[in-house]
Amino acid sequence: FGIVAPDLVIGTTLPGDPDQTVVDLENFFPLVLLLVILATLPFVLFFGLGVIAQANATRRGVQLAWHDAAGVAFRRFPSALLCLLIYFVVFGGIFFVAVIVWGVALATIIPAIEPSIVFGLLFGFGLVIGLLVYWCFALPLVVTENLGAVKALGRSWTLVRGHWWRTLLILTSATFIVLVVTVVLSVVGYLLATLAAGTGSVGGMSVILFGVDTLGGTVTTPLFVAVLLATLHDLTLRRGGDDLQERLEAIGGRDR
Repeated sequence: FGIVAPDLVIGTTLPGDPDQTVVDLENFFPLVLLLVILATLPFVLFFGLGVIAQANATRRGVQLAWHDAAGVAFRRFPSALLCLLIYFVVFGGIFFVAVIVWGVALATIIPAIEPSIVFGLLFGFGLVIGLLVYWCFALPLVVTENLGAVKALGRSWTLVRGHWWRTLLILTSATFIVLVVTVVLSVVGYLLATLAAGTGSVGGMSVILFGVDTLGGTVTTPLFVAVLLATLHDLTLRRGGDDLQERLEAIGGRDR
């Protein structure tokens, strides 16, 4: 959709009004894209929760049928949705404050307003990345430990604390691999879609793009989830060892 929609043009005129202005869908594309994202978000979230449940069961050596994974996704969906809403509110608030407060503050130093806004956005982006790493395990924890949204965010923060750079490196590497696979599949899909468009088959072009996008998600989503769960398990063990060490040191201090 993101590839085809910008190029669609509604070129028909209204009956009886031959001078009717041609409406270009590109003018409405941001709104259409937002509506598509909001409409598909519940399905994407539900599918993601099911994949997390399946991957977590596989990691523990347990076979989980697809309908059981769907049941887990259904039960944990409200908490996961609340978690996403917290993401959007917090991250959106950070960008708003960064642009308004930081941007206005810089505007007193930099004469032009555009550079100050850019610096404000960069500042907000840095804060979002920092929080995103701290909270990256919230959704998996909602599924694997049956936590509520707020508790999952707090638990994720606790696990990442002291291992932020290591977590960032792992997630960046996994994201890079996912992007490479996605780009390769997108190039192949675009070439096939171009061939289909050359034959005049708009429907065939849309089907190819949809198929490639679905294939990409089928390959990359389980891969990224597996890396996420492996990192979560590693950090859980590390945090457990750190807590045990702190308790032993505290006991040793009291004995002395």
